[in-house]
Amino acid sequence: MSDQDKTVTPTPASDDAAGPHTQQPPSTIPEWRNNEISSHNGNHSDQERGDGSPIEEESNPKYDDTTDELLMNLVPDYFDGIPARQRQDAGSDANGNAVTAASQDDNNIVDWHQDDPENPRNWPTWRKYIRIFSVIALTYTVRLGACMIAPSIPMIMQDFGAGDRLEAAGFAVSVYILGLGLGPLLWTSLSAIYGPLAVTSICNVCFVGSTVGCVFVRSLAALIACRFLAGVFGHCAVATGPGVIVDLLAGARSKTPLMLYHLARVLGFVGGPFAGIWLGTDARWRVLFWIQAGVVLALTLVMVVPPCHGETSARVLLQRRAKRLRRENGNMQLRSRLDAGLTARDIFRRSIQGPFQLLFSSKTCAGTAMLVGLAYGCQCMILTTVCHVAKSWPVFIPMFLTFFAVGCVFGLLPRRWTIGDASEKILWRRVLYGGVAVCLGHVLYGWVLEVGGGSRRVVVGPVYGLLSVGLGSSYIITAVRRDMNLRFNRPDGDNEPSAAAASVIVRGIFGALFPPLALFVYDRLGAGLGSTVLSAAMFVLGAATLLLTNLHKLDHGRPTLEGRVWAAF
Repeated sequence: MSDQDKTVTPTPASDDAAGPHTQQPPSTIPEWRNNEISSHNGNHSDQERGDGSPIEEESNPKYDDTTDELLMNLVPDYFDGIPARQRQDAGSDANGNAVTAASQDDNNIVDWHQDDPENPRNWPTWRKYIRIFSVIALTYTVRLGACMIAPSIPMIMQDFGAGDRLEAAGFAVSVYILGLGLGPLLWTSLSAIYGPLAVTSICNVCFVGSTVGCVFVRSLAALIACRFLAGVFGHCAVATGPGVIVDLLAGARSKTPLMLYHLARVLGFVGGPFAGIWLGTDARWRVLFWIQAGVVLALTLVMVVPPCHGETSARVLLQRRAKRLRRENGNMQLRSRLDAGLTARDIFRRSIQGPFQLLFSSKTCAGTAMLVGLAYGCQCMILTTVCHVAKSWPVFIPMFLTFFAVGCVFGLLPRRWTIGDASEKILWRRVLYGGVAVCLGHVLYGWVLEVGGGSRRVVVGPVYGLLSVGLGSSYIITAVRRDMNLRFNRPDGDNEPSAAAASVIVRGIFGALFPPLALFVYDRLGAGLGSTVLSAAMFVLGAATLLLTNLHKLDHGRPTLEGRVWAAF
């Protein structure tokens, strides 16, 4: 057995820091652990990694509260079926204190030591950041595919002989979003069992195959099927991305990459029509799929080919180490410190059942998920239909999309949201204001497009309208998501990720159904009256949902929201 396999727990540098448990009789310490303790006493500050860079001492590798909030609020897809109270990071206990060999009563616990070469946080800095860049780039590329063929809907109908089946062509675009909503239920739990590297690599290969299949399809139904599969497989990289970032960077160091990751999600989503306009003009809409598949394949090779390859999940790596040590030492009591005591079947069942149980048993969860779904569906509707509605203004379509994207991004920028007993009504007032901004902006956008006749003098109307829609919808999503974090943040941590995953499901359904419905309404009623009808329907649904949410805010034994300040950035 190599020294690397023996080094499974860190040792305190001094007797004062070690505590009372260091005075155990030698007979009670297993040989494999005794070798580890004797080989790692002393100062590690002079040690270096393989690339010559000094090893950074991390007294508390557990990510802090700010990072945890970013993980659960900005990236709600991260739900791996493991209870939060058992999903502690390697190297610290539930209180955030460093775990050492001296503080462990059970000598059968397998853990890292400070300079463990198998610990992903001890990778060279360049290797970690290349891996993080690949995760962020994959997220951007996958999200870019949501609406990138929206400008090519007329060409798709012509190629497949769809005639006047405008709604079916619109669903071929938005069904990708349905796959994005269902993917996280599968991939986050599987990545918790087998590790994100293996699961993401396989899903990326399947995503490339599904995307290339979109190039060779000969019917609209086949295109819809391939687009759905591409959405399901592609969202694996998006759903597991935040976990990879937290596995590689400790504490506040992961805050900036997580924010860049979230920004890539937003920019990729709103940037899809830009790619479709610039690259998919004329009969070249199939080229978009070749480009997307090639980029994803290249980024996948970066993840699996040396020198940047390697598993990042501490839970999976420690389980593999414990299994290897049990086989080599014959001690069947050895177990990983991150072992939650759940079988693979339990983790998978929790990740599937938890969101649906909470969605159908809690009116609060259903209401908040509905609000997020309405706002997200409105964004998908604008991105998918803008080229059809503004077809008499082709020169200004990029400008319309630009201002809508600016609104979506700036809706996420408020730095502090004070949430407590005195400000709870203020929070929901913000949701109401966001809904009014969305509806009024949508009505202004539709009527000016219809009566303006393509005149440059009134182009400011659709610009302000789309800016208002982007700001309002993003404002609603941010406010409701943070409120959801507080409402379902129970001590056991089980309901919070389930509620977030439930909102992802509803978000995917609304995002898939709104675009074809909007195309149907616009085609029958026109841009002006159609936008009025759609805005009125969304406002009524949102108001009814808001009332139901307020009436049932006592769910799960939380009569009021706990006072706190949520610092987003």
